[in-house]
Amino acid sequence: MSETIRVVGLVHRVDGRVLLVRARWHAAFYLAGGKIEAGETELGALRREVDEELGVGLVAGSERFVGRYVTDAYGQGEGVQVDLSCYAAELSGQPEPAAEIAEMAWMTCAEYLAQPETAPAVVALLRDLEAESARA
Repeated sequence: MSETIRVVGLVHRVDGRVLLVRARWHAAFYLAGGKIEAGETELGALRREVDEELGVGLVAGSERFVGRYVTDAYGQGEGVQVDLSCYAAELSGQPEPAAEIAEMAWMTCAEYLAQPETAPAVVALLRDLEAESARA
């Protein structure tokens, strides 16, 4: 029996790079965000997670749905899928690693692919963002 984990992630881009974070217990970077708790909306979960992980809020009204990715879940074992809803948003301040976040980085798709470990959903998102930028 397979399991699907519903999560939400922040797509925050500056100068062609996306803000990514790495939790203390993972080798791969991924989007700031996390699991959607019972009774939470996607945006409610995103606001909570970004506040917890980066110590900043989202600028009200700046949130925009970017896409949804259902892939193998990084670091969760065989047969576990992630259902990732991605939102772009402006931040209310300067992000800093907090809670379980060990570090943050700004990466292009190529820089992410050069990492020793990657999350499949983040790879798919970054490839889509790169293709979108190439068309613009």
